[in-house]
Amino acid sequence: MSVEISISDLQVAAGSKIILDDLNFALKQQKITVVIGPSGSGKSTLLHALAGWQELSHGKIEPSLSMEEVGMLFQDYQLFPWHTVSKNFLLAQAGLKLTKTEKHQRAIAIAGQLEVSALFKHYPHQLSGGQQQRVALGQLLLKNARYLLLDEPTSALDAFTKEKIQDVLLQLQSQNQVTIVMITHSIEEAAYLGHEVLVLHEGQLLAQLTNSHVGSPNYRQSPHFFEQQVKLRQLLGGGGVDHDSQTIN
Repeated sequence: MSVEISISDLQVAAGSKIILDDLNFALKQQKITVVIGPSGSGKSTLLHALAGWQELSHGKIEPSLSMEEVGMLFQDYQLFPWHTVSKNFLLAQAGLKLTKTEKHQRAIAIAGQLEVSALFKHYPHQLSGGQQQRVALGQLLLKNARYLLLDEPTSALDAFTKEKIQDVLLQLQSQNQVTIVMITHSIEEAAYLGHEVLVLHEGQLLAQLTNSHVGSPNYRQSPHFFEQQVKLRQLLGGGGVDHDSQTIN
């Protein structure tokens, strides 16, 4: 597993208030990194810093990401409400030097992967929350984003749809070899999706956990999944850890 992005001595301040303080970690290539922590711990600020939308007070992110490489998904999905799913998929490729036929073929392929092919003629208001989420993810992939930055992508979904979207994210990451960084408040979600989990507390990196079992068959029913949840609960509950990095072997 090679290092893709190095974050060194990262600090973000708003006036005299320190939002992120002395963060040092590496994002792994073509993996899912989950950021978890209490409200106000700096999760969204970190995501914006990675996207290049947040000015840094100190430190550096190397290499910095270009706008063409980054796709960012907010909780409202940001679909064009007056266009069909098919048109939304075509518009996502507006900056690519492809023919209309090539764009349509790519849209069909991604739609099949996300199981939204039957929704091509639907408008966003006709879709469920889970369907809108899949379409929004499809847009990011169609714009050739190498880095997907996701701000609580499943927070508004019911439990059943949430699990389906989690499996979609694992599938997308594996099949398209993209790097995903996502925020969540859910310990279960962090344990299920995070090849790496960053635990933030009051703007500082409390721990970085690595999990080699993510994506393995029947992982949701495995003891490894339960063990990762226990570790995260101990960290977030104030139990503390002896080391900054933990790995499930």
